[in-house]
Amino acid sequence: MGLQKILFTLLIFTNMAAYPQNKTDLSNVKFNEDPKVLMNGNSDIREGKMFDNADMISYGVQNKTLSFNGYIPDHIEILSYKGTLAGYAFKIRTLTDQNKLATFIKDKYKNITIRKSRLVTVYTYKDNAIVIDFQEIDKEQFKNGATGYLSVKRTDFYNIYEELMKQYSKP
Repeated sequence: MGLQKILFTLLIFTNMAAYPQNKTDLSNVKFNEDPKVLMNGNSDIREGKMFDNADMISYGVQNKTLSFNGYIPDHIEILSYKGTLAGYAFKIRTLTDQNKLATFIKDKYKNITIRKSRLVTVYTYKDNAIVIDFQEIDKEQFKNGATGYLSVKRTDFYNIYEELMKQYSKP
């Protein structure tokens, strides 16, 4: 019996050491961070220019080290503008996680605009520093394979991004 306890304890400590314990909580970033430093500990990272602009980089990260208020997305898009963190976005895979994040966002950001449609409720928050778009779906949508979505961007980057989207979407 004693040997089983020792082996079990050893297994627990081995597993704890194998997985990063200190995750960076994106809900606390200041948007002055170096995105490459934030992504440390993640090995599968894809990098691409946005709008053919060398100052605007999107990193697709198979995530192991980043969280948002306790939620650990499996994939995150990290956005960089002129070498500094400009935003991030990720899918929310479960109704329980979506509800936790919705509560956090509604509690932290008081002047939220709400737009509802038949399939999605979009919560938007904007101030001089950040823009948050949180897309909430219902239980049936999750059952059908859809996901919630959170996007957080620096306001300056958001404004440039939206202007470029308009330019690139013109026929």
